[in-house]
Amino acid sequence: MLRLTISRPGHDITEATFVGDVVTIGRAADNQLQLEDDAVSSHHGRLEQRGRQLVYTDLGSTNGTILYHEGRALAITGRQVRGQLVAEHDRIRIGAFSLQVESSDPRIGQHETQVLETQSLRTEALIGSGMLAGVDPRKGERILAMIADGHATLGSMTRLCACLKDHLFRLFPKATHLSIVQRDQHGGSLVVVAHESRKGDASEVRISHTIVQRAMRDEVALLLVDAGKELQNAHSVVLSQIETAICAPLRNSAGTFGALQLDVRGTRGQTLDGADLALLVGIADFVAVLVDNQRQLQGAHNGVLAALDSLMREREVTNREGVTRARRIRTLAVSIGRALRLSSRELELLNASASLLAWPRSGPPSMYYPDALHDAPFIASCCDERLDGSGPHGLIADDITLPTRIIGLACHVVDQAGHTSQAQLWEQLEADRETVWDPRCLDALRSLFAESERPVGEVEAA
Repeated sequence: MLRLTISRPGHDITEATFVGDVVTIGRAADNQLQLEDDAVSSHHGRLEQRGRQLVYTDLGSTNGTILYHEGRALAITGRQVRGQLVAEHDRIRIGAFSLQVESSDPRIGQHETQVLETQSLRTEALIGSGMLAGVDPRKGERILAMIADGHATLGSMTRLCACLKDHLFRLFPKATHLSIVQRDQHGGSLVVVAHESRKGDASEVRISHTIVQRAMRDEVALLLVDAGKELQNAHSVVLSQIETAICAPLRNSAGTFGALQLDVRGTRGQTLDGADLALLVGIADFVAVLVDNQRQLQGAHNGVLAALDSLMREREVTNREGVTRARRIRTLAVSIGRALRLSSRELELLNASASLLAWPRSGPPSMYYPDALHDAPFIASCCDERLDGSGPHGLIADDITLPTRIIGLACHVVDQAGHTSQAQLWEQLEADRETVWDPRCLDALRSLFAESERPVGEVEAA
């Protein structure tokens, strides 16, 4: 017997129980589980019990599926999931719906979640399959750790580059500098996404366009020894003071989009060799996957925010007051988030959540949100929740996330700004410190107005 808990922002949580071994899921009426949402395909996917395993298979849906195991996304938004093992309490994200597996069958959940019909990323498989033939097993373990840690940092290019720097400098102990470049989104000029030195003086790292452009143009890995002598006419090599370097192209399904370079500068007697080049070639594709996933993730986030802005302009024709209010809340919420030093992903979540306030809670625009933004509709629906549980849903402090607290405070400040004096508003806010409002948010709000002469509720984003 299979039991699913079904949730959707703005709707009650329901349960569904199925007796058979196969449960079909989709928007069409002939599915055993019908999900009415524009982001759900007519025949989206199916859950199937195969002996001791529960398997989810995507049936070629338009928007794909995301599976969450222990809070970690195991599939990429917009890509099909085929033959994914599912454990008890895993969450399956289909459109706006979230399905959580609550099986009563003790056989389910007794295995590690893994991907079927795809290549394993375990060290033994990488080395045994020839992908990293001849690599020292200890370095193989380091490569596996780099892949795992890199995926954990997806959502922030800064964190990803810091992770790659740590692992790559350990894999290449002779290298003194690391550079990662990619073409801009229009396929034109090169953009430096990472330029690091082992000592940490990244501001002094110069990129050799001669090396990376040749690696990308010819799609070859390069080893340069005595680079200054061999390429005396290549000003970028000379100016960069590169003595020896290895460089490999970064590729995705569309072709070469960037390059990874490690080099030695300012040290005598340290040279990179053919073994280093072979290792770089072996791991370049893994680095490319991490960097490309981050690029696509950022593109998806930018697309959602741009779509919301476009929809807000359309809605402004019929509800100018509501859209103006949402924009003011968005500006204030993002400013508070910056004062709290939230990450770029958290600021984007505040942006999307506040934008959704331009629509009634029962009818936000139907969109497919990337993983880092999928809580935006829920946060927007909880803008009236308070720490003491006095909100409409009765959520208390532990149930209210920091982005929700920020949005709630911004809503209250914007709504009260035109009806009470600034002194009275501050008096009310301070009276409810810790019971209704998060002290951190209040302190951030006060710091904003200490730096600005604008009245409360009219701070512009920096």
